[in-house]
Amino acid sequence: MNLKLEHEIAERMRKEEEIRKLAGEHRLILDTIPIGIIYVRERRTQWTNPTYELMFGHTLQELIGMETARHYAVNADYERVGIEGCKRIATGEKYTTEVKMKKKDGSLFWCSMTGCAVNMENPADGSIWMLQDISEHKQAEDDLRESEERYRGLVELSPDAIYIYSRGKLIFVNSRGAEMLGAERQEELYGREALDFVHPDSRKFLQQRIANAFRSGEPNPPVEEKFVRLDGSQVTVEVSAVPITYCGEDALQVFAREIGERKKNQDELLKAQKLESLGVLAGGIAHDFNNLLTGILGNISLARINLDPHLVISERLNLCEKAAIQASKLTQQLLTFARGGEPVRKLIDIAPLLRHAASFSLRGSNIRSNVEIADNLWCTEADSGQVSQVLHNLLFNAAQAMPDGGEVSIRALNETLPGNNLLQLPAGAYLKFSVEDQGCGIPQENLTRIFDPYFTTKSQGSGLGLASVYSIVKRHGGTVGVFSTMGVGSCFTVHLPANRYKHVEKESGAGGEMHTGCGKVLVMDDEEFVRNTVAAMLETIGHQVELCCDGREAIASFNEARGQNTPFAAVILDLTVPGGMGGKEAAKIMREIDEEAVLIVSSGYSSDPVVANYRQYGFNGAIAKPFDIYKMADELRRCFANCS
Repeated sequence: MNLKLEHEIAERMRKEEEIRKLAGEHRLILDTIPIGIIYVRERRTQWTNPTYELMFGHTLQELIGMETARHYAVNADYERVGIEGCKRIATGEKYTTEVKMKKKDGSLFWCSMTGCAVNMENPADGSIWMLQDISEHKQAEDDLRESEERYRGLVELSPDAIYIYSRGKLIFVNSRGAEMLGAERQEELYGREALDFVHPDSRKFLQQRIANAFRSGEPNPPVEEKFVRLDGSQVTVEVSAVPITYCGEDALQVFAREIGERKKNQDELLKAQKLESLGVLAGGIAHDFNNLLTGILGNISLARINLDPHLVISERLNLCEKAAIQASKLTQQLLTFARGGEPVRKLIDIAPLLRHAASFSLRGSNIRSNVEIADNLWCTEADSGQVSQVLHNLLFNAAQAMPDGGEVSIRALNETLPGNNLLQLPAGAYLKFSVEDQGCGIPQENLTRIFDPYFTTKSQGSGLGLASVYSIVKRHGGTVGVFSTMGVGSCFTVHLPANRYKHVEKESGAGGEMHTGCGKVLVMDDEEFVRNTVAAMLETIGHQVELCCDGREAIASFNEARGQNTPFAAVILDLTVPGGMGGKEAAKIMREIDEEAVLIVSSGYSSDPVVANYRQYGFNGAIAKPFDIYKMADELRRCFANCS
């Protein structure tokens, strides 16, 4: 063998060794690479690496010759990959796709596949495919998509406006945000300067808040601001913001909540609290004033008893009495305003109330009244003060509807309602009275709301007048309705339960027959001048009198008189005693001692439920301050008659 041949053999052996070494390295790479590799020819497996075997849970022996279709979760995916993939590979392209695959145990996983031809000159030689398990990646994508969908749903359905602000402009707006700013579509606001929608008085302050949020990275707490809508109108909002990263840029996510209704409710609550405080004050003033008037009226009635009515001084006393009675009506109005509780019912004739309300409520205005009252108008058991409040509120409402003047018609008649009537009232007798104006009328959309508390269309109105009317009428077992025509006027109609068989008895007055009696009467009142006045009245009509200033003294005197076998014929108890036992507590104890005792409650708070429902609290009668000797005598006569 010559040297040249030896050299060629050695060179060939060296190259073969290099090829074997390189093949070994390639085989090592194929065996350890974390990507599944499969060689496919005629849609059957020819060879796989270990990663592929682990990926599908098969051994190499199981895989060799297996149809690759068995690895696909869905046949349609196999057909798609087989047809489309083969076409591209045949043209020399690499084909990449994502598809769901099936393991030996039947479990599924997502796979990323890339395939290419083994021999570009002869595609029939088969193809090589590289597969990577991307299940975790796909799950993360699904989770992210679901999260984005949930977030998008929350944002779009949020009752609050949500804006995203970056580089001075709006780059995202939810549906509520567009509505708040008066836009029909969110896209109308994209790219707009955010501060254009902030009231000029607040822009500088808001710029400072924005800069502070970006600088500190901390959220801005809620503040009250005013936004300016596209049409120029304003809306009061509560605004907060938090810095975020949006599409790779620093941004501010802004939350805005309209608080106009909340502020209105807060204002109305404050107004209601003020009214409540004013009502308490009014009730206290009326109570004290009624005590004073009791002294005045009582002493005037005492002075006139034995006085010649033709004397000048008698006429002067008559004028004083009329003035005091008029003052008592003012205190009654204060009490009516102050209460709002149960009505103090008694049988009343409503006709005088209608006439007085028409005269009093429209006095000094450019409104004339026309009062039409049916003959033999039935009576009703009602609180005269609260019914007067209904009339005054309706007349005041009518006057406000006619700023340029006009006529108010007040009508009253008897009406008998059948069962299943349109008013949904029990069948029976009712008083029907109406107040009709010639004003501007009430829009149809407001008719169902005019009796709601605080609803008003007047700039200076409280929205409580008609609500009070509704409340009072309902408490009396009646109903109130309204009919209105724009430009013609409105008519409010009230139905109150009537008593067609009873009539109001005329009270005793100056010159009338007055009850006289005998027996000892106990009077409890915390005001000395009231005690002395009541004592003088009782002594004038023939009674002996014993006085005390609170409930404990009254109980002691009550027991002492019984122990001496000289019980009181009647006990008159003041309802309210500051710092002491009042009449309600004292009456309860007295009633336990003697079931037959005649107990009469007296109070300057005629609106108190004890006065309104005195029998429920153990009393035989009630007399509201102020009263004169005639009212006192009448109440005693009634109580003695009922207890005899």
